[in-house]
Amino acid sequence: DRMLFTVANATQLKGIAGVRLGVVNDIVENDPPWGETLEAMMARWCRDMGVPYLGRARVGHTQDNHVVPFGIA
Repeated sequence: DRMLFTVANATQLKGIAGVRLGVVNDIVENDPPWGETLEAMMARWCRDMGVPYLGRARVGHTQDNHVVPFGIA
């Protein structure tokens, strides 16, 4: 949630077409609990930013890396 606050307020990202969420691992439990799933949190922040949430993507700093073409229609 704190990272998404930073993303939502980054002027460099104004006008983006959408947001996808890559692999998220090693999440430390928050105390108190967040109260919503990661998917719900992403959808809420994207809705508040006025940017489509495009779902999950198999990308990230993991052993299971994939090529991801950006800007291709």
